[in-house]
Amino acid sequence: MLSVTALLISLISLAIAMTGGGAMAYGVLVAPNANTTTSLTGSNAISTGEDAKPDNPIGIEDVVAKLVALGLAFAIGWLVALFGIRVLGNLVMTFFIKFYSWAILAGICVLYIVIIGKLYEQDFKLERFVIYILVMVAGLVALIGLHLLIEGQRMASFSIPILIISLAHLYIIVYHYVFAPNEASFIWYDTIYLLFMGLISSLMLARLGLLAPLRNKIDGMFREGNGKFEIK
Repeated sequence: MLSVTALLISLISLAIAMTGGGAMAYGVLVAPNANTTTSLTGSNAISTGEDAKPDNPIGIEDVVAKLVALGLAFAIGWLVALFGIRVLGNLVMTFFIKFYSWAILAGICVLYIVIIGKLYEQDFKLERFVIYILVMVAGLVALIGLHLLIEGQRMASFSIPILIISLAHLYIIVYHYVFAPNEASFIWYDTIYLLFMGLISSLMLARLGLLAPLRNKIDGMFREGNGKFEIK
């Protein structure tokens, strides 16, 4: 009964956090970006302040507040899942955590593709770019968090889709800033985002052991006995 209860609490809490995160990302990406839109003709940028007055813009404070709320739900689900997997030995929970991990990875890939589109449009300001970074970091933290729950799970398989999208991003940058009309100053936004995602995916692929101390600390909280993990 305890195992089933832990399973339900964990899965529901994590599902709420993931669903809320998806809704927040959707709101950030579809919301108006700024008071000024930029239309590019040739090498000249034309700004029109009347065409793009946001009805309900989402600022950094709004995003941080949403992330804190979602983080609390995720933390509860994560802790209960840790208890269920390491103490109760719940194999069903392990299966669902793996499924959730791949679902989060799919969300990260979709988010990255949409953000590449936003960067290509060049219709945003610095605050919006910071929000894009925050939302992506939240997704990556969630993915890494679920990864730490399961012993022996490798991050390398999660890195391949992100690396492929990063390569596509690189090719789009070359095309955009060499062959297509653009605002040259936006190259730094593209470069920072490409390097950030490339670094993360490369570390995941290389398995450099950056997460080893944290994983060892989690493992050190438990000892194996009678086929299950028990708290020391």
